[in-house]
Formats: sequence, C-alpha cells, structure tokens
Amino acid sequence: MRGLQRLQIETLSDNAAMLRSAARNGFVREGVMRSSAWVMGDFLDEVLLGLLVQDWMHDSKVSVAVRPSHEGECDEVQAISAGLPGSSSVEMTHAR
Repeated sequence: MRGLQRLQIETLSDNAAMLRSAARNGFVREGVMRSSAWVMGDFLDEVLLGLLVQDWMHDSKVSVAVRPSHEGECDEVQAISAGLPGSSSVEMTHAR
C-alpha cells in the first residue's frame, strides 16, 4: 500500500500468543502502558508494539486488510491478528 509508514498493535501484556505472533512478524516492543486496560474488574498492563515500513520483513506472514477511507481520513486496518486469543487492537499511520 502506498504511503504506509507504521503499523501499531496494543495488546494485553498476558496475551502471549499475540506477542509471539507480532515478534515473529517483525514488530518491536516499544513500551508498556501500565494499568491501562480495565478487564473483568482489574486494571491490566497493555504492550505497545510497532512495525515501521523500513523494518518490514519481506517474508513476513502478517496479513493486513485495509478499508479505504473518505477524503482526508486515515485508512483503517481491519484485521491483523485474526484467530488469535485475547484482546488486541491495531492502528496504522498512513501518509497521503
């Protein structure tokens, strides 16, 4: 996709499957947001992972479905961790 600069994943710190999958696909652990997610009556930590275009591994198995946006808005990533357990969200930075 032209102009794609960055993919970002935010997932619970205990979501081992997502963390392994992200690492296998070139994502870098960029930080921890302490006690940022309210889950079943407790605050849990979330891990922030990022993948920059220049770090992209050409043999990566990451699949990204992108829904085109309206004029002036960022495209939206539909799915990147389909089928993996736990809670994760994905964001992307896209330059027009």
